[in-house]
Amino acid sequence: MTLSRRTVLKGVATAGLGAVSVPSGLAWLDKERAPGAQATGKIRVGWMKLGCISPYFIAAGNGYWESRGLKVEHYEFKAGPPMLEAFAGGRLDAGYLGNTVVTAAVSRGLPLRMVCGNHLSGMGVVAQPGNATIKDLRGKRIGNAPPGAISDIELRMTLVAAGIDPKKDVSLVTMGYDDMGVAMLSKAVDAIASCESYPSYVLQKLPGSKLVAAQIDDNFWPGKVGQCCVLTVNAQYADKEKDAIKALVAGQLEAIKFINGNRRKAAEIIAKALNTTAEAEEIALSHEVVQAEMTVKSIQQHADAMVELGVLRQVPDMAQHIDNEFWRSLKV
Repeated sequence: MTLSRRTVLKGVATAGLGAVSVPSGLAWLDKERAPGAQATGKIRVGWMKLGCISPYFIAAGNGYWESRGLKVEHYEFKAGPPMLEAFAGGRLDAGYLGNTVVTAAVSRGLPLRMVCGNHLSGMGVVAQPGNATIKDLRGKRIGNAPPGAISDIELRMTLVAAGIDPKKDVSLVTMGYDDMGVAMLSKAVDAIASCESYPSYVLQKLPGSKLVAAQIDDNFWPGKVGQCCVLTVNAQYADKEKDAIKALVAGQLEAIKFINGNRRKAAEIIAKALNTTAEAEEIALSHEVVQAEMTVKSIQQHADAMVELGVLRQVPDMAQHIDNEFWRSLKV
């Protein structure tokens, strides 16, 4: 069945945050390298300026996909929900998405499959000086990802746990992740809720700012597992272009291995891509567990929260859309 854009995106707001031009988005990459192996295919990959997809920056920056003969077309997005528009329109084959966005899509019939993780943990809320806890944000403006994004779901559940009504007690200001640092430094908002590395970057650049809630302290998305972005593919493309998907995931696995063995060098590559600092990126990586394993329990917890918050009426069994066996079958 062919799904319309309206059907797929119903209930997941795009907030006007679409794709941006590819050349400007990839200024951090070196000139394109010739493939170092027999061609395995071409794939269109969506990405965001967000530290929680660190394996993407390493795989792209170190040429792990080209060395496997894979030709990657890179498309930058401001957040996860707008990426669904491209998937639904047949303009993307793979992308780095928050698991909540994937849940919203598959619950409406979009054939997406999660094939490799990026990391656990890393989410947090950084507030302007003078705020000590999450409760101090009552009545204030919080920079937030578009509705339905993973940090949006986790933030709203965190506010509820703190006795704050996210609809009445705070003002959630929708913005792209890469706009959050500027918003904090210019004092346009009182806090931001984001995955790394923007929390660590703001803490470094804004004296007196405070991490008022964090997954590493178990007071952001409290009591739950923090599965973050996942490498997601169009299942129909994956079934047809198996060699390309093998090369894509193998490059991801090599990137994860590089990050865990070369934190400083990885931080330098990520900082160049995000226009942050290597110091901030290294701290951000220390707040994360970078791994390929996707935690089914966590993804289901997010799905259940989406129902509780009224984002979705019902959700499928998410285990059916998570493939941990594929990446395990690859040797890197």
